[in-house]
Amino acid sequence: MSVSLIVHLTPRSSANRIKAWENGRLLVSVTAPPVDGAANKALTELLSSSLGFRKSDVRILSGETSRTKRISIDHLEEADVLNRIQEAIERSR
Repeated sequence: MSVSLIVHLTPRSSANRIKAWENGRLLVSVTAPPVDGAANKALTELLSSSLGFRKSDVRILSGETSRTKRISIDHLEEADVLNRIQEAIERSR
């Protein structure tokens, strides 16, 4: 089982954080620049640490060079993933 999400990533931000769930997209900012996959790596690390996933369970399916990405989170139910996302958004406020 896996859950697929659309993420809008803002690189070179002032902080790493999961900002909001808006129009079916997860808005995320990272401090890393979009160079040599640094922002993508920061995204997967932020999601895994903030949401309590293993790094290997978070994969970018498409959008490697775009700000809009489709990611997959393995081994969890959709409701569990969405609950963890909501908790992370509330913590970042």
